[in-house]
Amino acid sequence: DFKHYTVFQKAWAELKNAEEPDLIIAEWNSTKRQNDISAMQFLQRIRGHGFHQVPLAVLVSQLRPQEAQLLNDLGTLQLLHKPLREDPVVMALAFAIQQAKQPTERRPMEQKIIQSLQDGNRSYAYHMRKVYLGDKNTPPSRKHYIEALFLYHQGEFEKARNLLIKALKLAVQEKSDKEDVKPSLEKTVLLAKCLFQLGDKTLAVQMLEKAKLVSPFNINIRLALMEMNYDLGNLTQATAAIEEAEKIDGGNSEVIEAGAKLSLLTGRTEQASHFFSHMENHSEIITRMNNQAVSFIQAGEFQRGIDLYQSAIKALPKDEKDLLGVVHYNLALAYLRHDDIAQCIKVLQVNSNFQDSRVQGKAAQLSKRLQESLAAGKKIKYNAMSTANRAADNQKLLGLMSNWTTPPQASIALMGLYHAGGRTPAASADDSSPTEGLSA
Repeated sequence: DFKHYTVFQKAWAELKNAEEPDLIIAEWNSTKRQNDISAMQFLQRIRGHGFHQVPLAVLVSQLRPQEAQLLNDLGTLQLLHKPLREDPVVMALAFAIQQAKQPTERRPMEQKIIQSLQDGNRSYAYHMRKVYLGDKNTPPSRKHYIEALFLYHQGEFEKARNLLIKALKLAVQEKSDKEDVKPSLEKTVLLAKCLFQLGDKTLAVQMLEKAKLVSPFNINIRLALMEMNYDLGNLTQATAAIEEAEKIDGGNSEVIEAGAKLSLLTGRTEQASHFFSHMENHSEIITRMNNQAVSFIQAGEFQRGIDLYQSAIKALPKDEKDLLGVVHYNLALAYLRHDDIAQCIKVLQVNSNFQDSRVQGKAAQLSKRLQESLAAGKKIKYNAMSTANRAADNQKLLGLMSNWTTPPQASIALMGLYHAGGRTPAASADDSSPTEGLSA
């Protein structure tokens, strides 16, 4: 069942709401036509949407080195050079489909290993690793890279870093003219991630800046730079990274969500509102926001947590009654944790305006219990959160680095990078019942 589209925008509009296809064939163009998006934007949206397994076959006539690098970054399996001839094209497409399902070549095997680790399918990933490392034709630098990838996913960042340094040195010696698309940035980017996890964040940023020069159209590198710079307090550089990503594709959902998150964290509510207006679903980001706010408060940064809640309230569209109710409810709980009962009750009263919110009953019950306790002269104390909620608090609003380590759960998934099963993100947005954790 083949579908043909004359414009990328229409293809994207249908594919983002469909199952992952078995094959995508796209004709390359780096500049978009009127009322359309470019192949560069389309293919990055495909990967960012979570379609990691579909093989990409791209028709090209001429490629600039930076464009070739991006296609390599996206895991393009076949470059079909124009003018096309029927027999070679049919063979190439058949090969692409076969390798996507049962890989035997080095690059498809690497992609399968990466996909399996991202999807949490570790048994298959270990099986593929055994086959991959047993191939005598695989260059030692690539074997080190795969080993480092497994170590990274196991949290062995120092061991992964050391292997990657060896791999990068070996790669210089192994450089071959046989590579269709080069150079490979995987080792450099993974090394930057390891350095970030080990606390050498300034060097990690420097490495990603160099990678950005090699692959200037890669959106994910810019999003990683945004998070690293924010973590270092370099807000100007973090903002610049988002602006650069917007220039590449302002309609990319990853860019929109990352921009919204950075705007919330920096208190720029008008900008956050702008990003929110282009988002199809706000539940995921509100879940992340709540986890980050609770994390701030537990770390003793109460005002930062409160400011984050209030920024979300100002930025959310007014018709998001359910989520506005959830955020107000969690803001009330934050004041309760801080023993500010009066402010907690005040926020709960505002919450009564959101009749359609899933937490409306909880908010009303909590408000009633607090007022009764105050009237009786009883002291109210909010106990520590449950272990499950403390675990959720570790998932920060940006969280890209943690997502690189382990597959996210559905309730704390970031930017649609992966799709996990189970309940929806919105289901965990309210972090406790109104009666849990209270004692009088």
